[in-house]
Amino acid sequence: MRLDPDGPVTAAELVATMSEQELGQIIRQYGQEPLARKIARFLVQSRDQQPITSTTQLADIVVEAYGSRARSSRKNPATRTFMALRIAVNDELAALEALLGHIADGAGASGSGAWLSPGARIAIISFHSLEDRMVKRAFADLLEGGLAERLTRRPVVAGDAEVAANPRSRSAKLRAIRLKG
Repeated sequence: MRLDPDGPVTAAELVATMSEQELGQIIRQYGQEPLARKIARFLVQSRDQQPITSTTQLADIVVEAYGSRARSSRKNPATRTFMALRIAVNDELAALEALLGHIADGAGASGSGAWLSPGARIAIISFHSLEDRMVKRAFADLLEGGLAERLTRRPVVAGDAEVAANPRSRSAKLRAIRLKG
């Protein structure tokens, strides 16, 4: 799950070392999982009996925590838990926040210190509502400050044909702005 293989922590280490409360908080906050506490409890109970060493084992524990709800779920019940762990391991929201800060700083700069040219188009694809909310707010601030103009009124999402050809595109949202010069 690490984007940087030399990163400081793995998902396996998080699952093996975090307290039930910490795991629950990560799964709830980053995965927006309604059963986060229950999943965390099942993970801690399972690892106390034997180490969790595979993604299949982790997914099975999450499905077990879901109980009978797992059968009626549209997507795999472990999806949100895996996403939460990936976001935590890669510190993805902090990286996005830093990028959005650099864009805001660059939008107002001029001269040799500017890294964004007037008229630059900025498009960001988000795959999660937490990411999309951050992008939406950052772009709104640039629009309100008169530093940019909107290129997409609403986020652009994949159509049925795209989702059929590329199922991962189902959650993608593209937002775009153009910097004023």
